[in-house]
Amino acid sequence: MTPEVLRTESERQQYGAVIALGKNWRLDDEKNVIATRRGSESRIYLSIESKLTALAAAHMYVSGETGLIIFSTGATAGKDPLTGKPFPTEADMMRSFVRRFYSEDQIPDSAMLVENNSFDTAGNAEEIKKKFIEPMNIQDAAVLTVGFHLPRAMRLFRSYGMDIREGLSSEEILISQGSDHLNRYIEAYHQTERYKDLVKLEKKVELFSRFDRKGKIVRFVTTRSRHRSEG
Repeated sequence: MTPEVLRTESERQQYGAVIALGKNWRLDDEKNVIATRRGSESRIYLSIESKLTALAAAHMYVSGETGLIIFSTGATAGKDPLTGKPFPTEADMMRSFVRRFYSEDQIPDSAMLVENNSFDTAGNAEEIKKKFIEPMNIQDAAVLTVGFHLPRAMRLFRSYGMDIREGLSSEEILISQGSDHLNRYIEAYHQTERYKDLVKLEKKVELFSRFDRKGKIVRFVTTRSRHRSEG
């Protein structure tokens, strides 16, 4: 029998970092904000998409596929309509969400970095490159996001000059765990009207991407819409 070759931690890891992209918030509607407010604050929640990506990133860390997670996306929810204060960033909330399931011993805080400035996919790419990839000389990074978002995310990251090793679907990473509960949850999610609407929206955004390699048109539209919602 051939003896097992013991590999070091760095040899077991496939990716120098996993870049986990936030994807939307879920904000209580006006009726529920009033009914569920705590003090005078509204309640917002990570979207299903961001939760799936956060859990997939955590799974990749604990399974030894990477030694570093970078959560990316800033304060895209704008300000609390009741207090006027900024909501937390998606990246911070994704890291906090992971901490609900994994202890410091399982995933240390030092292994979960956050990029808090971006508010669209092009911004994710731009900020990640500037803040982490270049200064830390990260090699063999992977982009992790929900499946319908992945093709455009990969094109944008590469258009900003990053040598991304692979794009990974959050759903596929979680399904690979072999959990019947997770598989049923993801299957049900793919049947929801929300998911179908997001897929349709992504296809429309893809049309701009053919003429807008760095996402400037989408960024302009996103900025204008958010400014109107905050005004």
